[in-house]
Amino acid sequence: MIIKNVMLATHSRQFFEIVYNFRNGEATLRQFINLVDTMGNAFPTEEEQNKFKGDCLEILAEIFFKAFQNDPSVGLKDYTPVSIENDFGVDATGINANNQKVAVQVKYRHNPNDLVLYEEIAKTYASGELMLDLNLKQANSIYVFTTAIGLTPACQKVFGNKIKLINIDIIGDYIRNNTNFWNFAYEEVFNYLNQ
Repeated sequence: MIIKNVMLATHSRQFFEIVYNFRNGEATLRQFINLVDTMGNAFPTEEEQNKFKGDCLEILAEIFFKAFQNDPSVGLKDYTPVSIENDFGVDATGINANNQKVAVQVKYRHNPNDLVLYEEIAKTYASGELMLDLNLKQANSIYVFTTAIGLTPACQKVFGNKIKLINIDIIGDYIRNNTNFWNFAYEEVFNYLNQ
């Protein structure tokens, strides 16, 4: 399976450098975040810096969901990034363990205490329901893949069990020093670049 995320075309050299450095498996999510921050801060504007950081996490999310697609806790089959022209709050779609098509929102935070906001997930919900015709009224129908520790209280209250939170701790537990994952990430990027 070749990576579908078009962001990789824009940032292929930088992302290849990241996975190349981590392919021995001795890597953590915090190291990934720090390296992405360092690379991102080289861009001239804050908007470009933030876009790069978010794009890198979206690429990592696609690799993560492919690597763990059969895991009933975090897995998604048929992970498909939403085209840039249709990205109004949903970054991707996938099929969860209950065979439901779900929305995926990826949120990068350097500081994990900067919680995912209600307004951000409200955009995901509206875009998923209205533009992508997803049924997001079901439990675990909005996957939030984030380097934050969690959601704001308003977000938790309004969306409740509709959100499947895959936060910094969960992601970290899956990929920390996981040689298989980082080798898979390296191979995915390598194959993308050589297609």
